[in-house]
Amino acid sequence: MITTLFCDIGNVLLYFSHQRALQQVAEICRIRPEDLWEHITEKQLDIHYEIGRITTQQLYKSIVSIAKTSPSYASLIDAWCDIFTPNETIVPVIKSLKAQGMRLILLSNIGESHYDFILRNYEIVQDFDYSILSYKVGIMKPHRGIFEAAIKAADDNPQQCFYIDDIPEYVAAARKFGIDAEQYVNTPTLKEHLLQRGIAN
Repeated sequence: MITTLFCDIGNVLLYFSHQRALQQVAEICRIRPEDLWEHITEKQLDIHYEIGRITTQQLYKSIVSIAKTSPSYASLIDAWCDIFTPNETIVPVIKSLKAQGMRLILLSNIGESHYDFILRNYEIVQDFDYSILSYKVGIMKPHRGIFEAAIKAADDNPQQCFYIDDIPEYVAAARKFGIDAEQYVNTPTLKEHLLQRGIAN
């Protein structure tokens, strides 16, 4: 019997665009998006940030170091974070699972500023009981440790947990660790997966 849902954020609860972030940050820094991307990948800023090795302030300082202007901290971080569009179709499903007493746990690779932005702007995450986030635990999916942290938070056997993620590699990793998991493609398909497991929605 499934008693816990592990749910990714990006392209499941909220759609997002890395390209939008690059364009917005590059615009206020007056540099080319491709130059910004080269700087981010060369320094591995995205990876270091999402596992909490650098702070939001350090991320800001690194990006500003190649800027041709001096954007404020607030404006640059807003440009970095304002990249989400809600997946309205999944909201009733999450609320139904919550009403049934399902334990809901966010399981996401995400940086601190993005998560703070989501908390301020999207109510759906308030329905979740716990959050296992890469920047907090210092590990990214598909590393075993982040799934172990999620199972510990659930206080369930892995077989009692159901995980949805848009990335097949992460779904495969979860299954390897004993967690029932499916790729999120769209909400009708998710409903079918839930019904197959005897979960009404």
